[in-house]
Amino acid sequence: MESTIAAQLATNSAKGNEIEQILGLKYWFGTPPQASLNHWPISVLAILSTLILIVVLIIVAIKLLKKGLNPPQQKYLTKLALVLAPFGPLGWLLVLARMFEVVFFSARFWWVAWFITLFIAGLWLAREYKKLPTQQIQYQTYQLKKRYFPKKRKR
Repeated sequence: MESTIAAQLATNSAKGNEIEQILGLKYWFGTPPQASLNHWPISVLAILSTLILIVVLIIVAIKLLKKGLNPPQQKYLTKLALVLAPFGPLGWLLVLARMFEVVFFSARFWWVAWFITLFIAGLWLAREYKKLPTQQIQYQTYQLKKRYFPKKRKR
């Protein structure tokens, strides 16, 4: 009976130390230990960074290849590409900093900041996407009105 209580106390104190460690500044701003650098999360982060870069390149290709886009759609695709473009290369820089053990940039804090800004950018782009149908309607009504505007006279 005493051995199980001692084992429970040991596991509870280990969990307490783990939580203390996660809440400490050294965990977020210090260089991760070498053992944690060789695990799969680096490859997952590298794949995520590459996918973001590929998505941006696909968006740019669609914008360049499709001539049938109206100006509100072109404006949204431009915003999408410009907002997401820095995330791919920046993610790769963070992956390389982690692999080469660059002290300041290999901290976990930078990944948390990267994910938070990516999430905020995604929310902002979703909000802009919701505005797209009304902007398209405004553009179509402008095109109809433009037909009846007086033409400029050539002198």
